[in-house]
Amino acid sequence: MTTTDSAAPRGGRLATGLVWALALAGAAVVVGVSYAGGEWIAAGRDLGMYGALGVVLAITVLLALLVQLVAGPAGYLLRATASVGGSVAIIAVGAIALAPAALAAA
Repeated sequence: MTTTDSAAPRGGRLATGLVWALALAGAAVVVGVSYAGGEWIAAGRDLGMYGALGVVLAITVLLALLVQLVAGPAGYLLRATASVGGSVAIIAVGAIALAPAALAAA
């Protein structure tokens, strides 16, 4: 085993954590602004807050694929799956947290 082989998984885990942190921060901003009455998120629609979460998800998925590609080819599929899956789970929790605000806006 070479040093590059042992460094790739560590870098991949770090990249996965970075993507999850970005998804968590983005979801927290969208949820916080929605509950604070942020009009910019609504954009004239009742469910604009979910559109904002969709943008956060799209950014984190693209970032996940990119950073895992940079981390190296060994184990790419597993790392990319973990990164994207974690991002989707975090955004899903954010969507559930937005449900009361969406029902109030409707």
